[in-house]
Amino acid sequence: MTADFPPELVHLILDHLQLIGSSSLRQCALVCKSWQYPSSSRLFALITLVVTPDAIDSFFAVADTSLLPLADFIRKLRLEEEEDAEGGVVRPIRALERLRRVQTLSLVMTDSALERARDWLSTTFPAVHTLTFHAYRPDSMRPILAVISDFPALEKLVIVRASAGFFATHAFPPDYVFPPRLRAVFITHKIEAFFLQIVSLNTIPQFASITWPEFGGWPHAGSAMGTYFSCAGAALRHLRLCPGFRQPFSLAVEAAALRHCTGLRSLYIGSTRDRRPHTILLSALPHLRAPELALITLAPPYGRSIVRGADLVSDTDADIHLDDPDTWRGIDKALSGALFAGLETLDVALGGKAWLGPCLVRHMPLCAARGILVLNH
Repeated sequence: MTADFPPELVHLILDHLQLIGSSSLRQCALVCKSWQYPSSSRLFALITLVVTPDAIDSFFAVADTSLLPLADFIRKLRLEEEEDAEGGVVRPIRALERLRRVQTLSLVMTDSALERARDWLSTTFPAVHTLTFHAYRPDSMRPILAVISDFPALEKLVIVRASAGFFATHAFPPDYVFPPRLRAVFITHKIEAFFLQIVSLNTIPQFASITWPEFGGWPHAGSAMGTYFSCAGAALRHLRLCPGFRQPFSLAVEAAALRHCTGLRSLYIGSTRDRRPHTILLSALPHLRAPELALITLAPPYGRSIVRGADLVSDTDADIHLDDPDTWRGIDKALSGALFAGLETLDVALGGKAWLGPCLVRHMPLCAARGILVLNH
């Protein structure tokens, strides 16, 4: 470790990394061996700087002892609202103006704080392309929509932990228009309620990427998701389906809505112990009409990985994918058809059980012969 990075800063970083998962910690530990530029910039681009008014001053007090411009390396920032002794919201922090290269901004603020922050958020962080809102703080989407409008270059919107009535508290203004570059949405909870508001807009946004963490089955024609797919599904390029643990799950409804997703290029399907990605895929294949589909990913059971980033694969989880060979043979036959001639990769995660690979190759000889079957051990 060089003298450029004081020990206090090292401990500050590693303490934070302990909170976000061992995988990130291992990655950053490799970078930390040299502490030289550009390795140092890579390290700081990986971590999320969590900022409260008290914490930011202490961070810069340590960071400023480095010979490197650490503030320029920060790419991910989380702002948490604090209140003063009288209960009022603390005013904007001048030190934040030094973090002008932040690209991913996460906000944990109440309605009033978000409205007040409009005066300085977009001007302080002009490079932001991803906005995350923690929905348990504001009461509705109204202040969130206002802040979104201040970032014309915004590309991705993430809303975490919305309650059942969050999106319905205040209807979206019918004439509201999302920023033109906003092409990706990730709604961790109540995504159907979110899209119910989306399809009521005069100008329906054309999302290219949708992450669906509470996937409980294919949407029926009258649902908000089904309506959105029929209106704007042709613009969709990447779809991530991640079944949850607690919500009802059923494949009784056919995946007819996917017929509208003609521009789809990648499909990711996660799983839980009793909701298996290969079964979901087989139900989708008869309805897919996407000649540019190049990648299908079937992931092992990851628990809440889509939200928290922690892999929770166990020995009992890892081999559930191969207990019904007829399903795999059905997938193999379907993917050999002309509709999937452009498919380049079927990526199947084996959850650490490499010995399952030969079994899967026997179940899917056509995909194996084409060279599209990739076994991720």
